[in-house]
Amino acid sequence: MEKISEESVEQYADFFFRLTDEQLKERVAEFKKKQPNIYLRLTSDAVGLKGARKMDVVWRLNLLFTHCYESNTDKLPVITEAAFDLILKDILMKGKTWKPEFVNDTFSDMMDRGINQPHILNYMKSKIDALVIKGDTITKVEGGKILNLITLNGHLFQQAIQRYSQKN
Repeated sequence: MEKISEESVEQYADFFFRLTDEQLKERVAEFKKKQPNIYLRLTSDAVGLKGARKMDVVWRLNLLFTHCYESNTDKLPVITEAAFDLILKDILMKGKTWKPEFVNDTFSDMMDRGINQPHILNYMKSKIDALVIKGDTITKVEGGKILNLITLNGHLFQQAIQRYSQKN
């Protein structure tokens, strides 16, 4: 999949972060219909993120991330429960055998490289950092959790797109 441009990411982010609460609810409901397994995993894995404002951040970033992928592919396949479990196992195995490639390399950095969408990830990191600095929405730990949850979706999308394109 091609890298999504910085301009596209900013344009989509502007759209998703300007949605009203009602529009956000509608978009989340649409997402639930299109990707029910990711919806369930995201809502269950975000349990520690109590509060509407925190989940608001999760959903806006997730919708942005998903839209970037959808806009750059012919079709984003539905992520099945089995696909989710397979990708998660793969990530856990990589975590056990991972070795840094250079000084200050982290497992998270390696995961980001695997997605190969630096503009989306940079936007999400800067948005989360701004919210952490602001101090009234999320903490640094919560921001890290949100980023990890959505980065996992990136791996799911990458794998699904690769499998879908191999079948066609």
